[in-house]
Amino acid sequence: MSLNKLFVIDYSCHPFSLDLTKEISKNGFNVSYFFSKNVNLTGKFYKLYNKNFQIHSIDVGNIPKNNFFLRRFKEVTFGKKIIKNIKREKPKKILLANVPIEPLYHIIKYCKKNNIETFFWVQDIYYLAIKNIFKRNFFLYYIFGFFLSKLYEYYEFYCFKNSTKNILIDKKFLNHFPKISKNHIIKNWIPIEKFKIKENKNNYLIKLVKKKFTFVYTGTLSYKHHSNVLIELAKKFPNSNIIILSNDKFANDLLIKSKEKKIKNIYLNKLISYHDLTLILQNCKIGLVNLTADSNEICVPSKILTYYKYGIPVLGSMPLKNSASINIKRFKTGLVSDTSDLDGYLKNASIMKNNFKLRRKFSINGKRFANKEFNIFNIYKKFKVILKL
Repeated sequence: MSLNKLFVIDYSCHPFSLDLTKEISKNGFNVSYFFSKNVNLTGKFYKLYNKNFQIHSIDVGNIPKNNFFLRRFKEVTFGKKIIKNIKREKPKKILLANVPIEPLYHIIKYCKKNNIETFFWVQDIYYLAIKNIFKRNFFLYYIFGFFLSKLYEYYEFYCFKNSTKNILIDKKFLNHFPKISKNHIIKNWIPIEKFKIKENKNNYLIKLVKKKFTFVYTGTLSYKHHSNVLIELAKKFPNSNIIILSNDKFANDLLIKSKEKKIKNIYLNKLISYHDLTLILQNCKIGLVNLTADSNEICVPSKILTYYKYGIPVLGSMPLKNSASINIKRFKTGLVSDTSDLDGYLKNASIMKNNFKLRRKFSINGKRFANKEFNIFNIYKKFKVILKL
């Protein structure tokens, strides 16, 4: 076992985990970073970091989100490949973020048996998400969903109890896990390091955002995101652009639906370079975020943090008890309406679109929050204590 070897595993390859890994490697630790090539949410963003530490892209083939059994098989295969790397390189510590629960269970079980420290970086609570999805169909829930959610609850609790320490992104997570002393709270962030930006004059999205008032939606669209509000927003403001930067079936379905309704101001782009993304976000006027009524209270959309970094005012349609909704109001970075209140959502959109001073106020507050909370050295110091680096 290497006494100075750390694995960081982020299934989805988020910018904040890359940011942390870079900072850890700068401070003398030997780090290897692993992610799923097939689930990667940030395109080639990781290549901006690949000179600072070893990065491993794990390929298991196409992962269909809507086929539970095939998706599960691919996720378990990812876990097996990670364990194979653990056996070969013998790290001392492993930090695990966004890893699906079943492979996470097998990884932590293997590490516990072989005296390797594991740190469960809790970004979501999977058994709650599974329960909420299946509860939409009463019959399906009680013949399948109930037992599946209980199985995943067992897996998740095992990981929580048997990891060396747990790192949670919100204190509300503690309401859904056993009360044990090895829990720590560190909120998510977005890297604020500035890279050299070279404008791509041929990117049609950059031309669009400079030409018209633009609403932007970044990141995943899934069962917990009610995308119908984006259709209604596009209908309400036909002379504005709604740009969706996403890479999943739900985003494609939304685009198809918008074309069926002859809506011409919704644009979808699946993969985009970091440089183009930066230029687009620097020119967008309002950032969009939405969650369904049955999404749990601890679902915290990281896209909001991206909006803060770029000073984009936030327009939200979410349960008002959600932590993100509370923070948007608390820090005065945008306007939020309840999921069921479509009229309130469109009214808020109109208020923000027509009030430059209000948008500027939200923008300043968002940037202020980012500059205060996203300092990577301060965040690294918290992880250093927890991981005992």
